[in-house]
Amino acid sequence: MAALSVSAPAANRQLPAPGAVLGGGSLGPTYSDPQPDLHLVSLTSSLDGATVTVRGDWSALCGSLLRPVTVTFVAADVPLSADGSFRASGAISAPGVFGTYTLDGGFLSPSSASGAGSVQLTVLAGERPVSCKTRKVSWEARGGARLAGRPRPVARRSYFGTTAQALPLVLRVSPNRYRIAQAAVRWHATCGADLAGLDGTALFPPQAASTKGRFSTTFSTVGEPGVGKISLTRATLRGTFGTGTVAGTYESTTRVWDFSSGELLDSCSTGRRSWAARL
Repeated sequence: MAALSVSAPAANRQLPAPGAVLGGGSLGPTYSDPQPDLHLVSLTSSLDGATVTVRGDWSALCGSLLRPVTVTFVAADVPLSADGSFRASGAISAPGVFGTYTLDGGFLSPSSASGAGSVQLTVLAGERPVSCKTRKVSWEARGGARLAGRPRPVARRSYFGTTAQALPLVLRVSPNRYRIAQAAVRWHATCGADLAGLDGTALFPPQAASTKGRFSTTFSTVGEPGVGKISLTRATLRGTFGTGTVAGTYESTTRVWDFSSGELLDSCSTGRRSWAARL
């Protein structure tokens, strides 16, 4: 697979802060559920600042499949060049899916990064495997965001950041700057029966913000957390805009049932978690 160029000029790059956690990715301009243009990225630099671990949760449209396929890849301990750039590639393997990823990036400051990448997949669906790939995905990630300044949402722009669980978040503002086009949050919930807990992504639909920059939205979504299981997740996102920043809280609860019998198998909760993002 051909290498991809990094979107940030080399002269503008820097090394990350040791132990820095950044989150973000890319999110399309128009809300859709499921969202084929959702590509979340997490970056964690090592304590000595010499390497970075990259996690991606990326979606792709695959042939005749009705829903986008979302895959996760992790590139651990990727060496950083002296200018803060990095490059990673590897294999993806999940039940019914296998493929490869390629990712290039660079730190623009100790708490800001950008880059580009792609994923190529083969999905074992039905009698014939289906092959597909993402478009070239340009992504951004931020860390250390704090709410500050007057409420001034920026129209048509995306805010990137992390939750208190060190998981990525992207929020996009619509052409009307007091309306959120959509927001995506990666989450981890603690469960009563499943000791490993439950992971997921919440994709919030358009929502108006007040002239004071405050917003609150709650929605429910049905999922399939495992074979023969069905889940219902209720999620709430609250926030307030500052100048170039936005911050708030996120929480969700998930109940999991056996599809055939209707028996309640588990109850899971993230608890109320803070989050912050910036331009």
